[in-house]
Amino acid sequence: MVAVCFAIMRWVEAESGISSFFLLYPAIFLAALLFDRGSGIYATVLSTALLVASIRYADGPIALFEPYWLPLALFFLVGIGLAALTELLRIGWERAVEAEQAKDVLYRELSHRTKNDFAMAASVLGLQARSQSSPEIRDALLTAGNRLQVLGKAHERLEPMSKGESVSMPDYIEALCQALSESMSDVGHVSLRVDCDHLELPVRRAIPVGLIVNELVTNAYKHAFATASEGTMVVSLRRSDGCTLIVEDNGRGCPNDALPGVGSQLVQLLVRQLNGDMERSHAEPGCRVRVTFPEAD
Repeated sequence: MVAVCFAIMRWVEAESGISSFFLLYPAIFLAALLFDRGSGIYATVLSTALLVASIRYADGPIALFEPYWLPLALFFLVGIGLAALTELLRIGWERAVEAEQAKDVLYRELSHRTKNDFAMAASVLGLQARSQSSPEIRDALLTAGNRLQVLGKAHERLEPMSKGESVSMPDYIEALCQALSESMSDVGHVSLRVDCDHLELPVRRAIPVGLIVNELVTNAYKHAFATASEGTMVVSLRRSDGCTLIVEDNGRGCPNDALPGVGSQLVQLLVRQLNGDMERSHAEPGCRVRVTFPEAD
């Protein structure tokens, strides 16, 4: 790099006749920035040596060198200062990169442990549910376990390094519905299909959406197909002037005299948290629940 900059300097001086010592500074800067400790100082010494060697001694070295000692000394001092500052810059850059990598490792470790904690808590609730003889207690424990699985699935879909704290909603809802379908396998032959636009939401909005899907799908499994041997359920998420979530089934339909339970109250609270609106209508046959909410907070 010093040789290239020196050659450029000599060419500029030959074309213009003006001294161009400053063209050697880029070599000093790049050497200190890109290479190991001391490379900038080495480039400064080498550049100064080339400058001294390039001076022509027609009337003797001592007489001709005297006018150059001050600019050469200043060049050397400025080069040493530039090398030192650039070295400090490189050290700070390396430390920042190491700190960012360490933060990423800690973040992923925390996310992994959080996901495992959710999975362990859901498993414990599942074991407790299977040991209960009361259907009400068993259903309550299974529902609580499913809600914990929603939180765990959200942590699985986080991409902290490349996209920030965002969740890919098609993958998230697909994984969530797959887990719900497996946990409700004893409820006849119900086909659960997911149809989502490519959409990413912040985790603080993705989790409420996942909880809403969990409550609506679980409610459809328990009530819409309670007496049917087979059926179809569709979960869709569309982006159009905001986001529209639709959970539709071809089961028994929407009863007009249904009493609001804990799940219904939770869905209403989550819809309110999203600043959205919910509408329940007959799908002929079946029931359709539509939730609209803005994409941003």
